[in-house]
Amino acid sequence: MANIMNRSKWTVSVKNREDLNRTFSFNESAKIRAYIAKLRTEDRVEPNAQQAEDTFLVRIRQKGYEPFTETAHSLQEAEDTVHRIEAERRSGLFVDYSKAHRTTMAKIMKLYIDSVCEHHKGGDIEEGTLLGFINDSDPEGKIMKRRPNPLSKKKRRTSLVVRHVKRRHLEWMHKPFGALVPTDIQPYVLDRVRKVPDDKTRVLPGTVDREIDLLSQVITWARDTLRIHIYKSPLEGLMRPKYCNEQNRRLIGDEESRLFAAAREEDKARCLRPVINARIQLARIEAAQLPNRSARRRYIKKAREAALSVVGDNYTHVPLYESLLDYLLTTSARRGNALSLLWSDVQIDGNSAFYPTTKNGRPQTAPLRDHLIERLRRLPRTDERVFPISCELLKGAWRRICKRAGIKNLRIHDLRHEAISRIAEVGHLGSTPFTLLDLAAISGHRDLRMLARYAHLCPGHMARRLDEAFAEAKRRLQLKKGRYTVKMGEVFSDPGSPKSNQSPDRSQHDDTGPRVQTVLDDPYNTRPV
Repeated sequence: MANIMNRSKWTVSVKNREDLNRTFSFNESAKIRAYIAKLRTEDRVEPNAQQAEDTFLVRIRQKGYEPFTETAHSLQEAEDTVHRIEAERRSGLFVDYSKAHRTTMAKIMKLYIDSVCEHHKGGDIEEGTLLGFINDSDPEGKIMKRRPNPLSKKKRRTSLVVRHVKRRHLEWMHKPFGALVPTDIQPYVLDRVRKVPDDKTRVLPGTVDREIDLLSQVITWARDTLRIHIYKSPLEGLMRPKYCNEQNRRLIGDEESRLFAAAREEDKARCLRPVINARIQLARIEAAQLPNRSARRRYIKKAREAALSVVGDNYTHVPLYESLLDYLLTTSARRGNALSLLWSDVQIDGNSAFYPTTKNGRPQTAPLRDHLIERLRRLPRTDERVFPISCELLKGAWRRICKRAGIKNLRIHDLRHEAISRIAEVGHLGSTPFTLLDLAAISGHRDLRMLARYAHLCPGHMARRLDEAFAEAKRRLQLKKGRYTVKMGEVFSDPGSPKSNQSPDRSQHDDTGPRVQTVLDDPYNTRPV
């Protein structure tokens, strides 16, 4: 059943009296009648009421379909809309685009936060980003009641640092979803990555690109799940910021030995801390009676130095950080997988470790080498986790370890790069190189393109392999000006046989004529010399 209603405005006019003309909405019939009565009784004039024909509401109700409503700007356009929709429904080609014009991007984000974010592994980050969009575009809180950002909690388990930079140019958040185009969102992207000298609020291009990825995820969910159909995504044609944040940091020289030595010092300080604190407990009480803070600090410092000289090496050394670094460099595990590893998931006899949940949402079983098994045997089992360290503690310890070792520009995740590259290099040095599928099984990657990014071989190692290849080619063949050539007598003989090294019998050939050399397996596809 189709219904067309005129929703245009009413105009009450009086001939030759423009000062008495009034305009009313289509649903203000009571005000129109009251104003006409006032003109007739008080002003003694005869008014004329007329409705325009520039806004028509098309409403179609049909069994098996959701109610359809759309606004047309003329009666003919409204009738054509009814005929078109009825024909598309009869042929099964109907797509309802009207819903996209009745909702906004901000409301879709609100639905996504309430319905999807809690079920995602990184849902707190998604919720925090989308709440930032909504709150920055709606400071009065008309769309969503103010709620605390899940990323700004004081007691958070991750080492995520929240630095909110207010977003601008978000007018497109309140436009109809179906009317959005790339030119509406482009000013936001350009302003977000603006390059202003000494601007500490500038957002990195990689962060903006991930925000666009989240917007694309929300739009895809709205189209596929909510069936809010649009002709084309507003992100198609959007110019994303260009960046390259890949870091191919490898351990060079004696950095590895310095790193492990610094980790042993960190373990020593960690093991000594409770012993020293127990010995200087009385000194702390005595220091509290001193008049100022400086005096208290000096008193406690002297007590700590005295306790340290008394304790010496009489403490239990647990190589926790050293074992963690060895674990990361040997297994190429992610930091989160290593810190969440439980003793119940480690198979000492089976030389394997099981991760129930990884970054890609899939479980993984990682192989453990023999020397790593021996190192794990020496760790105490006072906690259900193999490495009872929080992300915050590891962050501070890693900063101290790198400073003590004199190493700069090295992240914890770079140890994963180093481990995968080492495994790939060792495979090439051995008799059976590891394939990409083997490396993926060890590292836990599902995308081989990401694995190719991690497994960057050392340039020096590649140079040695090139030298070995050219030396082998020179031994077997005659290498001349980059072309592999052999003499005529060697063409039909085995290059490794004694006859291949003998010169042809010149008595059977004319010395005055040119000697012909035949190209054998010329990789450059050159002509015979």
